[in-house]
Amino acid sequence: MKLHEHGLPTRMLTLIALHGLQWDKMQVIPKQADFFGITFYQDADQITGSIFGPLIFIIAVDSVVRYWMTIMVDDGGTSAMTGLAVKELLLLFYADGGMIASRDPAWLQEALTVLVALFQRTDLEINVKKTKVMICRPGFIKTHFSNARCKRRKTGVGPSPQQLKKTAVTCTRCNKKMNKASLSSHMERIHGEPYVVLPGLPEAFLASHQPRAYVINWPRMHKKWKRPVEGCPYKASTNANFHNHFMYRHPYDSIYVTNESLEPWDRCELCGLQHSHPTWRCHTESATCIRGRITKQSRDIANKILQADEQVFTIDGTAIESVGSFRYLGRAESRTDSDWEALHVYQPQEGPLQMVQTFQASH
Repeated sequence: MKLHEHGLPTRMLTLIALHGLQWDKMQVIPKQADFFGITFYQDADQITGSIFGPLIFIIAVDSVVRYWMTIMVDDGGTSAMTGLAVKELLLLFYADGGMIASRDPAWLQEALTVLVALFQRTDLEINVKKTKVMICRPGFIKTHFSNARCKRRKTGVGPSPQQLKKTAVTCTRCNKKMNKASLSSHMERIHGEPYVVLPGLPEAFLASHQPRAYVINWPRMHKKWKRPVEGCPYKASTNANFHNHFMYRHPYDSIYVTNESLEPWDRCELCGLQHSHPTWRCHTESATCIRGRITKQSRDIANKILQADEQVFTIDGTAIESVGSFRYLGRAESRTDSDWEALHVYQPQEGPLQMVQTFQASH
């Protein structure tokens, strides 16, 4: 009935039916080059290279995928993922290859588990070794200075950026030693993969940081007051400098200066600065608030990327390898949406299933 619904003529259906009843009478003669092997009788399945094998396989895969979509995609049965809808969910299947993209890692794992179970019911197995996970992210993220660079900027102690570029590093792909400044061009020219590394965020910038509250009693006879945070080299000359410093370097901590108010100031929801009137236009339209919003957005994106990189997807308990680039139907896909690999290097890497996790890059 399913083959008839796909438009197969009656004579072909009759031939397939007779073909299926003659399993025990079909002889198979193996051949390699000019040598023939011992004949044997086929008792099940389709012969590789037969007329009906690919056709029946495609119909079986199509039926499984369509039934799987009715389970996982709640769109009223239309399954029309077009326009802006593909930003949140994208399903692509062709022959024995497929790609699933979503911003929700929990949904992605559940969808994969259900799809694998449905394929197993039809005696089809997914190749775990060829299945890859690619976590998409922006190609460039402007983050904060590291603690070491901030300390050098304030005190002059520590290696300069030029000295850090001359640090010896080793390529993880070919184990070749080189300067840190040469690693990016080496990855692009030799391996055809853009070298995009998220700068390490200090502990105070991580979303997992435990917020702390600091109370400052600043005597008027001091022109500058030392930092309340241990290890921070910053010294402020005004209360406003203290608040700005905490917005940029300690965004999840709070500060209370006793000589400026009876209670700690509220935090602006847009930029994170503690201000006497955080909702007034005098602050929300100021240059300080605008710069703080940009910094806050970059920090939120960086934290989302760190959380996404820790996500592990599995098939029957086996972890799937995470890659930075992948080829789907001959087209190079990069997690940073870079065209470098497609223009310069051809690296065949095809597999039956590709999972992509994406996330919102801006608010």
